[in-house]
Amino acid sequence: MADARFTEHQAATGGKLIRPQWPDIVDPKDVSLTQHQVDVVDDHIRPVLTLARGLADLADAWASFESLRVARAFLTELGGPHVRPVPLAVR
Repeated sequence: MADARFTEHQAATGGKLIRPQWPDIVDPKDVSLTQHQVDVVDDHIRPVLTLARGLADLADAWASFESLRVARAFLTELGGPHVRPVPLAVR
């Protein structure tokens, strides 16, 4: 929704705003390590570290997006005038 709104605004104004970027969350099973990391990281720990890095990247991207969202009038209606926390639920 925010990406579509951003695209509409860019087309209407011809502005040069920076599009928010979202990280790719890699499935922990799809991670390959460099040769010097193979001996250091246990196969049981690798997926956990990969997922943790992905969540950290997502949190950073969310914070960056929220700061851009509240600064741009055409995006503030999507979530209000205040920065929102990352909407994660643990089940």
